[in-house]
Amino acid sequence: MELIIVSSEGLMKSEHEAAILLRDSLPQHWCGYAGFLMTDTRGKTIEIDMLIFAEDRVLLVELKNWAGTIEMDDRDWYQTTPKGNVIKHKSPIEIKRNHAQRIKTLFKRDLERRWGGAFFEVQPMVVLCGDAKVTRSTPTDAPMVVHIDDFKNIGDKEVYKGIIPQDKASYYFEKKPSLRPCNQNQLKIFDEWRRGGKAIQKRYRVEAGYVIPELNEPAFRGPKGVYNEHLGEHVRDPEDRALVRIWNFNNLHNIDTSMSLRAFLGLREERAIRYIQKINRQLSNDYLLDFKHDLNEDSLAVDMAEVYALPQLVERLDDYLNTASLTADERLAMIRSVLTPIAAMHAIGVYHRDLSTTRLWWDKTRGAVLVSGLVSSKFPDMGNVSLTDLRQELSCSRVELPEDALGAVEVRGQTIDVFQLGALMYEIAYRTKLPKPSNGWTEWITPPPESDPFDGRLHSWFQKALEPEINNRFENAGQMLEELAKRVNLQNMDTNEDKQRVLDELTSFGTQVIPMMMFLQDPNYPPEQDVIRQRLSYRSRTADGAACVVRIFMAARPNPDNHGQSIRLLHFLNRCKVASNNVVPVPKLIDFGHGMNGTHVVQEYVEGINLENWLKRKNNSYEHRYQVADEIIRAVNKMHDLDLSHGDLKPENILVQETEGCINVLLLDMFDMDFSGLSPSNSMYAPKADVSSSARDRYAVYLLVDEVFGGCSHKGASKIRSEIKNALGSDLQSVPRDLELLRRTMSIANEVEPETVASIYFYSSDIVDDDQEFMMDLRIPIYLNIHSGFI
Repeated sequence: MELIIVSSEGLMKSEHEAAILLRDSLPQHWCGYAGFLMTDTRGKTIEIDMLIFAEDRVLLVELKNWAGTIEMDDRDWYQTTPKGNVIKHKSPIEIKRNHAQRIKTLFKRDLERRWGGAFFEVQPMVVLCGDAKVTRSTPTDAPMVVHIDDFKNIGDKEVYKGIIPQDKASYYFEKKPSLRPCNQNQLKIFDEWRRGGKAIQKRYRVEAGYVIPELNEPAFRGPKGVYNEHLGEHVRDPEDRALVRIWNFNNLHNIDTSMSLRAFLGLREERAIRYIQKINRQLSNDYLLDFKHDLNEDSLAVDMAEVYALPQLVERLDDYLNTASLTADERLAMIRSVLTPIAAMHAIGVYHRDLSTTRLWWDKTRGAVLVSGLVSSKFPDMGNVSLTDLRQELSCSRVELPEDALGAVEVRGQTIDVFQLGALMYEIAYRTKLPKPSNGWTEWITPPPESDPFDGRLHSWFQKALEPEINNRFENAGQMLEELAKRVNLQNMDTNEDKQRVLDELTSFGTQVIPMMMFLQDPNYPPEQDVIRQRLSYRSRTADGAACVVRIFMAARPNPDNHGQSIRLLHFLNRCKVASNNVVPVPKLIDFGHGMNGTHVVQEYVEGINLENWLKRKNNSYEHRYQVADEIIRAVNKMHDLDLSHGDLKPENILVQETEGCINVLLLDMFDMDFSGLSPSNSMYAPKADVSSSARDRYAVYLLVDEVFGGCSHKGASKIRSEIKNALGSDLQSVPRDLELLRRTMSIANEVEPETVASIYFYSSDIVDDDQEFMMDLRIPIYLNIHSGFI
């Protein structure tokens, strides 16, 4: 078959391969057109994979490279991927029927007379070119769905009759063969029409609603052609742009390009963003690109595409630096803007490992740097193996690392970032790039005085970042930021736009309520005043008589002259908002906001006994201890699921309620802050290392559960405590990754007699990082019932 690909950019790789297969399989006198748009009589466009001019009709072919199974149901198809994900599609046949009718109307208007009065039937067909199997069909759709292995044989008359729904057209063209659709004269008329009018247009690739105008001109070329990045425009709004990363896994030479590898590499950035959203949603919202694609890890094409929304007025940092003329203060502000998100990522165990000005974006509206290109990132990714062996294969950075040049056996994510940050910010500070060495690694070079607006003040800082010996470098981006602040004045460098944004958001939490008038003090309970925190607490009652507790933080209010204080107050009030809009294991939030007296929080007063006093009771059974421990874990998990953390868990802040044999746990002092707006913490139930508040919560829960079972003679209690000590390590300072291991340990210890259980630990360093928060090797206990004959 003659094949004319109108626009190769409009075909995905699988569609292109299918079109070539049909070209080589179908009769030579047929003609197929692929990859274009057709504008109907109403001016609306139709996306067309293939239009085949056959013996007695025009075949409108939709190519579907799907995997798994397909169930047809009225106007919807349900695809179940190999891993069990169910995707609902509108019936492609239903869509193509509509397209076929619109094409017939167009042909009748423009071509029927020129074709000698011949009217061509446009037959919609869905051709499956993947591994998908149809397990349930409908009478309306099934006749027009065929696999490509069968469809490629329709050049045979008998096969054609068995696959293509028959009508009177075949008899008509037997009498008038010169009018057949595939007749050369008819094809010539169609070609003249499509070239001379506006009905046929080039079809560009569209991903998640974003059009990519020119595939052969990417905005950024990835390493070795493994992927390229393009700037896409939304089909309905040209000002709505997106970064579209299109992969070509065939260019990963000597590596098995299996579906699991495509998912591992192609969805790496999405998984990293999802992890960051769970730990620090504000970091994700402020500094990462929002993904717009909806991809399933078991149905990814070899040329799959990721789509990330771009805010307005952003441009790649390298492009901005090439055109902008920046003062010394502006360069210093940009260095700080680069370090801020990377430091926040390091704090939660996320490392980029491919930092350069091409991986960052400059947001002019906020004066902030956005981070992308997390293709080689390392983070606590439980579901996947290490990416260490492919980091250099996928690297876009031109910076040669000493670790790689010297063949270091262990390469840490944060030290890679520190070195790459040093090279990246050298370019920002001194308006020139560090030379790329012919051999060896990138080294510090003293910039000429005319290129140094900082008069040498930053030389030692850059030298430390670019140290060949990793132990002599900064530990992470947070330390870089701290040391930079000691050398130069980083105060008052926040942009006015960001200050105004925070103040505007705080306005929504403003209130005219004067808490001491709205919630009168209960004279039966004396108020508590904390001078250091400038906090007043007292008991009161609501208008309907319900007991409540009022806290007033006199110093906590929006401060235009202290941006950091305003940001912390906004964070505090946003936490209150999330808690008030969800069912959470804390005393009910009745009112909160800021006003002329500072910031106030009003919570329901609840009866119960705090865990410290509950543990002093002598009649606590194993079953009661188990319920309390389980409720503590559930309560903290609920908070973490909402991206809330307590940060100051201890027995005094856990309230145990017992009603008719049922035990419930509430977390107290959830909404507290000190004079500077920081949430309080304690040293008794926190590791020595400075970690995030959610990590402190996890560590505290392990210690609290250990205390709950302390002094209990039940064998299950001793088993649980033993597993807790194993999880916390020999120094009892390791921070567990999550609380599910503890829940499973408790469940198994509660159901299986300890003497029938053996514990085997598997150690994995691939899925943990060297950050303080994840220092321990992950210990996963697998319980084997010896008496069952399993081993």
